[in-house]
Amino acid sequence: MTATLRSIAQMRDAGLVGASRAAALEQVAARYAVAITPAMAALIDPDDANDPIARQFIPDPAELVTQPRERCSSSSTPAQSIAGSASAARWSGPTGGRA
Repeated sequence: MTATLRSIAQMRDAGLVGASRAAALEQVAARYAVAITPAMAALIDPDDANDPIARQFIPDPAELVTQPRERCSSSSTPAQSIAGSASAARWSGPTGGRA
C-alpha cells in the first residue's frame, strides 16, 4: 500500500475492515474524517479483533453515541463552547489563575 486510506471501502479492500462491519463504519465516516497512513496500516494485525493500533485508527460505531455530559449548553453551539473555553483559558493566564 502506498496511499493513505481515506474511506471505509479502502480500509475494507486493504483487509483492515470486514465486509460485515463496513456499513456501520460508513455512518461514522459520514460524520468524521477517517484516514490511515500506509505506515499505520502496516502495523495493524487484521486477524486480531483487539489489535491496539486498529482500535486507535479504525473507526468504531460507538463514536456516534453522545453522552449527556458531552452536549453543549442550549445557548451555545459547539464552536462557541470551544471558543469560550479557549478564551477563558487565555484570560486566566499561564498558571490558570493560580498564584
